[in-house]
Amino acid sequence: MSEKIFTFRISSELLEKLRLRAEKNKRSIAKELEFIAEQTILREEEIKERALKIIKILKERKATKEEFEEY
Repeated sequence: MSEKIFTFRISSELLEKLRLRAEKNKRSIAKELEFIAEQTILREEEIKERALKIIKILKERKATKEEFEEY
C-alpha cells in the first residue's frame, strides 16, 4: 500500500480526543485516524452487504411493502 500525505483542519477538542484515544491504543494520531477510517468503511460495506442480502431474501419471498419497511 502506498502512502500519501494528507493534511486537514480539525478542532482542538477533537484533536485532544484523538490524542487520548491514540495514546490508549499505543498508536500515533495519524495511525489512529487511519484505523478509525478503515473500520468505518469496513462497517459501512458490511451493513450494505447485509442490507442487500435482506432485500434479496424479501424479494424471493415476495414480501409486502410493510415487510420491507420493517427491515
